[in-house]
Amino acid sequence: MLLNTVSILGALLIGWGYVARQITAPVVRMTDAAAAFEEQRFDPETLAGVRKRTDELGELARTFTRMAGEVQTRTDTLDRLVAERTSKLENVANRLAKYLSPQIYNSIFSAKGEAAGSLARKNLTIFFSDIEG
Repeated sequence: MLLNTVSILGALLIGWGYVARQITAPVVRMTDAAAAFEEQRFDPETLAGVRKRTDELGELARTFTRMAGEVQTRTDTLDRLVAERTSKLENVANRLAKYLSPQIYNSIFSAKGEAAGSLARKNLTIFFSDIEG
């Protein structure tokens, strides 16, 4: 009787170890990868072992890695577009500075040359005088 109990407990421990190694460890790696992705420090190689699996966890790891790559590509594209548009806006602001008085320029643009955050329409009168003597 005691031998049967010890055998059953041993089998349960071995089974628990198997479940922990086969299911829990990949889930923990996926959770860690998701947290790293959230902090923008995801490395696809952290899921290399899980991606090789042929079960649902492997499919989840492959899908997650593809999704992370696509999100990173889109983020890079958006960053590039924002940088291009910022450069164009700064160029326009610098060109306008040649034709506007400092007071008017400062009322339109902030000190850094960026467009002011206010969307309110402002009435503005500019007087140009071309007097030659």
